[in-house]
Amino acid sequence: PVVAPGNPILADGRYYSTDPAPFVDGDTLWILAGRDEAAPNVNDFIMNEWQLLSTKDPASGRWRHYPSIARPEAVFAWAEPGRAYAGQIVKGFDGRYYMYAPVLERNSDAQDRFAIGVAVADRITGPWRDAHPAGPIISQTTPVANDIQNIDPTVLIDDDDRVYLYWGTFGQLRGIELAGDMVTTKGAAVAVRSLTGFFEAPWLHKH
Repeated sequence: PVVAPGNPILADGRYYSTDPAPFVDGDTLWILAGRDEAAPNVNDFIMNEWQLLSTKDPASGRWRHYPSIARPEAVFAWAEPGRAYAGQIVKGFDGRYYMYAPVLERNSDAQDRFAIGVAVADRITGPWRDAHPAGPIISQTTPVANDIQNIDPTVLIDDDDRVYLYWGTFGQLRGIELAGDMVTTKGAAVAVRSLTGFFEAPWLHKH
């Protein structure tokens, strides 16, 4: 249990949370976050695991903390450790939970080895397993060649039951449709050039 009289939710210095991604499931608000464990003298992001926070009443300040729900190398056999970057969780048509996560490919000759994998779980707290063991669904070679850094995925299930995945950074935004299995890409990726000032961390939602 965590009691947070205000912001931030985690404030005692034991856990640093990054890239928060909220998700509402029933009467519960969940926040998926990474955890930066870089030493003070390390100029890098050392992200060994993802963590969760949940509450049924955000205004109450009462939260539950689930540290280390997944680690990149434990979920994706093709991934390096230490790169649990900005992921997002959505609920699929089959009632299971899908986590889209950017990690580093362990064996790749791509210029930039960041790639997006998909994990699946029956419960949001896990255990999580690779939903596409053949490898990432987005990389510099999958589904087609690109030369951008493939990170920061965001997924929207639209009202017509179509699923869209967007991702990108350094001003390069891409999007592609996913099949109902939440894993298989459909059609060609599109480059979005209509946004002014986009840098990274897209978030796709409808209101």
